[in-house]
Amino acid sequence: MSIKDSRWGRAAAGQNYQRPGRSGYGQWRPTGRLWRHNEIHGGENVRIRRAAAWLSALGGLLALAAQAAPPSLGSPAPELRAEPLAGGESQGLADYRGRVVYLDFWATWCAPCRISLPLLDGLRAEYAVRGFEVLGVSLDEERGKALQVVRQLGLRYPTLAAPEPASLLPFGIGQMPSAYLLDRQGRVRYIHQGFRRSDLPTIRSEIEKLLEEKS
Repeated sequence: MSIKDSRWGRAAAGQNYQRPGRSGYGQWRPTGRLWRHNEIHGGENVRIRRAAAWLSALGGLLALAAQAAPPSLGSPAPELRAEPLAGGESQGLADYRGRVVYLDFWATWCAPCRISLPLLDGLRAEYAVRGFEVLGVSLDEERGKALQVVRQLGLRYPTLAAPEPASLLPFGIGQMPSAYLLDRQGRVRYIHQGFRRSDLPTIRSEIEKLLEEKS
């Protein structure tokens, strides 16, 4: 899913969208009002406005990131630090140095992400004993929704909440999901944007290559 087709991309383009009823989940239609749900009551109005402002700002930055070049292969991964999705002390990529890391940016509104998440969890279970880790980064403004998906799918790998939007620019995120495979020294060795089930053998092969490398 390309960023420009997502809610973030539309927000960056200055378009306001309204979600229809539950039967139309995931579909948004233009409206003259700023992100007003069909039924807004009390504090919900404030929450919607706050989410709209956050998404608008993040949408603009992601639109810029989509135009930026991703990290060069072999270069150190850009700095990234955020709190775990379930709360707690912030974590950074440096905390995972010494392991092969599949850094995966995803969101609940991304349909291909729903396919990739459980498959990545399977890869993590298979290769964890050899020093492999999946590190998910949810780009959802509402942690609760992302955490619900994580629990529904039974994901066992660590997932971070949305970081500061500016920290996403150096990754050049053009599609969702966007993933970066890092070696044990924290260097970007493989980049994968988008996801189809048929991509899994290629991802597996790239992971095995790095696991076989001597530290």
